[in-house]
Amino acid sequence: DERSGQRAEIVAWQVGEFFSEVAQGDIPESRSDWSGELSSGKVRTMTLLPRALSLRAVSLAVSLRTTSLVGILILAVMAGCDSGDESGLRTPSADEVAAYYRAAGDFSVEMSGNVAQVTAVIDRDAYLMGGELWARASPYIFLFSSATQTAMSEHPGLGGIRMVVRYRDGSMVAQAMLDRTTMPAGRWSQALAVAARARSEGSERPGFMRDLVRWGEDHTHFEYNPEYISVP
Repeated sequence: DERSGQRAEIVAWQVGEFFSEVAQGDIPESRSDWSGELSSGKVRTMTLLPRALSLRAVSLAVSLRTTSLVGILILAVMAGCDSGDESGLRTPSADEVAAYYRAAGDFSVEMSGNVAQVTAVIDRDAYLMGGELWARASPYIFLFSSATQTAMSEHPGLGGIRMVVRYRDGSMVAQAMLDRTTMPAGRWSQALAVAARARSEGSERPGFMRDLVRWGEDHTHFEYNPEYISVP
């Protein structure tokens, strides 16, 4: 009885070893090299597993591995979909974007795909005093702001912001489109500084306003209304 128990234990260990190797794709062609001692002191037997059992084991292992692979692929796709939502790649609504500009003045927002079109309405008389330079700078004054930076930072799914400046009669003065890819996060501090100087000191020092225009034209896709701004 004791010998039978030891033999059953060895066979059970052998079956476990075989299934382990099959599951890993390392299917031995022969058991003739299974000899020597294990770290536990047990001796590996020379007994071969029945061929029918070996074939069934191989079939079962392949089936299990195929099923597992399909399951892994399904889980990966599901995880990818979930990660897209969790990473915030959803395009924000017009109301969500408008909330960032609400405190800055008279703005309206419409969405076109993943681009927000923000329209700013300005007073004609105030900007006519600044001449063509102020008209040219008008979209950049609003575009390079903490509102734009925060909106794009908090919504990775927002591809860009187009700032459209109009007079109260509806006529367009200028517009500029800021693409996310053209304004890396590390350059926002410089953009905000250039715009802040233009807003605060541009009336007395027009050079700051010209700096803003150059910065804007270098980093956006812009369009000026030739009725108000001469286009070279």
